[in-house]
Amino acid sequence: MTRILTAKTHNGCSIEHDDRFEGVKAVPLRAPLVVTRGLRLTGEQIVTWRKLQGLTAEQVAERAGISRNTLRSIEQGTGNASSETCSGS
Repeated sequence: MTRILTAKTHNGCSIEHDDRFEGVKAVPLRAPLVVTRGLRLTGEQIVTWRKLQGLTAEQVAERAGISRNTLRSIEQGTGNASSETCSGS
């Protein structure tokens, strides 16, 4: 009997173990379109707010306690911030 077991990892991949294959393979999961659009819109709003405040990306990243690269990803709509980062915990 063939069994396929699936589990999700912390980074958004699903791990499948298939008895037919001796091993594990990671399959990237795609976010639903509404989530992708929401991330892009949020990023655009952050850029607009930052520029209206006259702040550099470096200043915002430092104040938020995140790296400049993380802020860049968020502004481009490709970031994935954890709930701890978003809540400031």
